Amino acid sequence: VEYFSTQNYVGLFLEENAAQFLRNLSEQFAEEAKTLILKCIYKQICSTKQTVFYYCNFLTYLSFCGRAALGTKVEPHSNKQLHITLAYKFPTNQFTKLEELAKKLDLNKPSAWEVRLYSKDPKFGDCETLRVLYPYSPTSETHLQLINGDCIFVGPEDVSDASKSSFEGWFYGTSWMTGCSGFFPATHTEKSTDTDTWTIHKNCVLTSKATASDEGRKLQRKYSRGADEFHTSGYSSQTLLQNVKTYIIYMPPKQPLTYYKHHHHIKDIAEVPEIDEPTHQQIESRDRSRHVPVPSNSGVVTTDPPPRPPKDDVYAQVQKPKGISPVLPTMNQRSRRIYIFRHAERVDVTFGKQWIKMSFDEQGHYHRKNLNMPQKIPKRVGGPEDFNHDSPITEMGLYQAFLTGQGLRGVGVNFSHVFSSPSLRCLQTANAILKGMGDDKKLNVNVDLALYEWMKWSPGGLPKFMDASSMNNFGIKVDKNYRSWVSEDDMPHNERCSDYFKRCHKFISRVAKETKGDILITGHAGSLDGLSRQIQGLSPRPMPEFVGIVTKIPYCGSLVLEDCPELGIWQIVDPPYPPLTHAPNPRFDWKILQG
Repeated sequence: VEYFSTQNYVGLFLEENAAQFLRNLSEQFAEEAKTLILKCIYKQICSTKQTVFYYCNFLTYLSFCGRAALGTKVEPHSNKQLHITLAYKFPTNQFTKLEELAKKLDLNKPSAWEVRLYSKDPKFGDCETLRVLYPYSPTSETHLQLINGDCIFVGPEDVSDASKSSFEGWFYGTSWMTGCSGFFPATHTEKSTDTDTWTIHKNCVLTSKATASDEGRKLQRKYSRGADEFHTSGYSSQTLLQNVKTYIIYMPPKQPLTYYKHHHHIKDIAEVPEIDEPTHQQIESRDRSRHVPVPSNSGVVTTDPPPRPPKDDVYAQVQKPKGISPVLPTMNQRSRRIYIFRHAERVDVTFGKQWIKMSFDEQGHYHRKNLNMPQKIPKRVGGPEDFNHDSPITEMGLYQAFLTGQGLRGVGVNFSHVFSSPSLRCLQTANAILKGMGDDKKLNVNVDLALYEWMKWSPGGLPKFMDASSMNNFGIKVDKNYRSWVSEDDMPHNERCSDYFKRCHKFISRVAKETKGDILITGHAGSLDGLSRQIQGLSPRPMPEFVGIVTKIPYCGSLVLEDCPELGIWQIVDPPYPPLTHAPNPRFDWKILQG
């Protein structure tokens, strides 16, 4: 491989001789695949049990099948630049550091390359693949059971379509294992590569017959054009990184390559020109210390990955001491920051929409039916039905936010202003965070409609929010004199994703300009990306990408923006506090122990 970088890309490209070999292999495979299709059709015709085949009809049938076979697209992507992405679309001020890190890579390290043939279900070609993190038992006929080890296929339209998004944080997808479809909590899954659901048919190990050489290995930029062309033509940095295997690799430059078949596979899928193979003794002596797959005299190779090094060696290489308790860093003098949080666990997602009927009697009196349901609940002008689209948070949600506040206090964070979406769950989260910090008596919460979620996820329009007086009576200190920077007229029901980004950017730009000190913002899952995207100097995400990212943000998920005055932008930095993680705890039915 060779080093290559531009102002928005850092990566490794295959040297021309290695890339050309793979192109040739790809082209030969495509031709062989087309030939195989025709052979299969011919065998099918010959095995057809019919009494008579008129000659002209046979030719017509064969011609039709031939056209169908030729219409099958088996195209080698030989025009693609074969590369491994190390970094892509990063802030310009990070380029020098990333380039410095990339140049520390030793390109002469030993390696082993594999060529693999996979197939996948064409029905889910355009779907996103999610891996199940936690099992989930359905509480409704419309819900999908989540099984450990399963993958879920989700189409972009399933999360953007209001009819398939009953409430925030849920996806509609299809199980890879069972084939069943339904709603499931997005927080129980994470994005995965679609190769997890592929079927492997063949794999071949590539080796080289030469010894390593430093010639031609100087780190330099060899291409004049940028890397965008490689990513806009069907590739992305994330996809490339997901497809990189973790085998140790050895591929000297300017040398012919060959490959060896695995003993459990049948005849080669493509005829590769013969190349003199190194003897078994030569390869074994060269590769014994490199853990490279070694072919035997019969041409069989083993593909076991190299063993893990001892932990002591790993600690020594990364200079990480063992047995030292973590110490939270303290805040030193630095630029101002904006802390953006998603709200805590909400009642309607935890217990379903039926929680209102279950918890309120005919007179509208609240009865707590589960320990995780709120101990107290505010009175609404429209009665309990106002909670339908403006849910409170659970007791666990209150504790999530309180722990978050304690984490902020532990690293010395102090806020000068607090902003929140008018949603009850966001206001409760902000108040609980301030309680954890010990600042709930000092700071008032500024309620701004601009922080409400994307209107696409509020199909009934804006909910009937509680006013400032009701909030203060409930125990949440809200600034009665604060005026929102947007009005209800600025919140159309058919709001486009790009308009949501504009709304968020307008708000955070004004906050950054008209306030001083560190800021706390509590909003929705989309707030983290909507508020941070353009203030970093980046363009708004396309709707499918936006939906795919924000629906993975857990309760009390957060990010931290730090001001970069010299660049005129803000950038995302590591949060100074630890993350919040806990496992789901489904309801237990003790009746299963009866009898």
